[in-house]
Amino acid sequence: MRALNLSALILIIVGGVNWLLVGAADFDLVATLFGGQDTTPRPSFTS
Repeated sequence: MRALNLSALILIIVGGVNWLLVGAADFDLVATLFGGQDTTPRPSFTS
């Protein structure tokens, strides 16, 4: 169970940092690391 918790924590941190970078600098870290998503539109959130 400890390995699952650690994996979940790492995914949450990476996802949080990725969305921070997308919002602040329009830079998608995960897409850059894993080859990009040129044809898939990015979801847009408005408040």
